[in-house]
Amino acid sequence: MTAEKDVVPEAKRGAPAASTEMEFYSSPDGAISLPVRFAADTVWATQAQMAELFGVDVRTVNEHVNNAFDEGELEGEATIRKFRIVRWEATREVARNVLHYDLDAIISVGYRVHSPQGVHFRRWATTILRQRILDQNADRLRKMGQLTVLLATSSDEQLASIGRIMQRFTGDLDRLADYDRGSLPTPDETPATQRVDFTDVERIVSELRERYPDDTRLGIAKDESIHGVLGQIDQTFGGQDLYESAEEKAANLLYMVVKDHPFGDGNKRTGAALFAYFLDRNGIDIGKAIPGNMLTALTLIAAASDSAKKDETIALIRSLLAVDSQAT
Repeated sequence: MTAEKDVVPEAKRGAPAASTEMEFYSSPDGAISLPVRFAADTVWATQAQMAELFGVDVRTVNEHVNNAFDEGELEGEATIRKFRIVRWEATREVARNVLHYDLDAIISVGYRVHSPQGVHFRRWATTILRQRILDQNADRLRKMGQLTVLLATSSDEQLASIGRIMQRFTGDLDRLADYDRGSLPTPDETPATQRVDFTDVERIVSELRERYPDDTRLGIAKDESIHGVLGQIDQTFGGQDLYESAEEKAANLLYMVVKDHPFGDGNKRTGAALFAYFLDRNGIDIGKAIPGNMLTALTLIAAASDSAKKDETIALIRSLLAVDSQAT
C-alpha cells in the first residue's frame, strides 16, 4: 500500500515551487473517485488515472497517447510533466518522478476510447479551472474598477474622457474579459423539452434550397456526420442530458454544424437555421433572443473561432442570447 506525502513539479525543482493542489473528481454515479492535480493553470493525471477514469487498461491509454503524439494532435513538451511524488511504500518513503498528462491529453484519450465520461470530466475540470482564475483575478478586477472611477473623476479632461468611456462600455468590456479568462457567466436558461431529428434537418434544408436554387451543393450531406451531430446534442450520461438547456443544445448544434461541415455547402446557413429553429421549438422568443443581425454575428463567431476554444465559444454564444429570451 502506498500513500502520497508530497507533490512537487519536477520542472520546477531548484526554483520556487509552483502552486500544486489536489481536487477529487467523482463520476455522476459515484463509481469513480480520483485525486486530480491542478498546476500551471491546467489539470494533470497519470496514465493509470486515465485508465480508471475511462474504464480501459493502461496499455490502451498508452497506445492512444502515443498515437496522438504521432499524429501531431498533442505536443509532448507542453502536454507531459513529471511530478516528484513522495510515497510510503511498505515501511519506507520513496520519491519517484511520475509522468502526468494535461487536460488536452486527457480529453484526447477520452475521445479516442469513445467514453462519455470525458465530457463530464472536461466540464468538471474547466469549471474548477475557471473558478481558480476568477479567484486569482478578483483583486485585479476590483483595482481596475477603482482605476476607472479615478480616471472618470480626474481633473485632466483626457484622462476623465477615457474613464467615462470605460464606464459606459463596462458591460461589454467585462464580457470580453470574462471570455479571455474562460469564465463567461451563464444566464438563466430554458429547459430543453423538444429535440431536433433528421426529419427536421431535411425540411429545413429543403426550404433553404428553395430560397437559394443556384447553390446546387447546399445541404447535400457529405457522409453520416450530421447524424453524429444530432446524436451528440441528445447525448446522455447516467440518465442525464449532457447538454441540459435549450440554449446550450442550440449553441452546440450551431457550432458543430458550422465547424464540422457535414454538408457539401451552406453549413453556416444550415447551422444558423437549425439554431433558430431549435430555440423557437423550445418556446424561446427568437425575436428577443437573436434580434437584428445577431444570428449572423453568432454564426460568424462560431465559424471564425479557434477549435481549441470550443467551450469558450459556446459559452460566448450562450451569454449573448438575451436574458429575456424566454417566451412569455
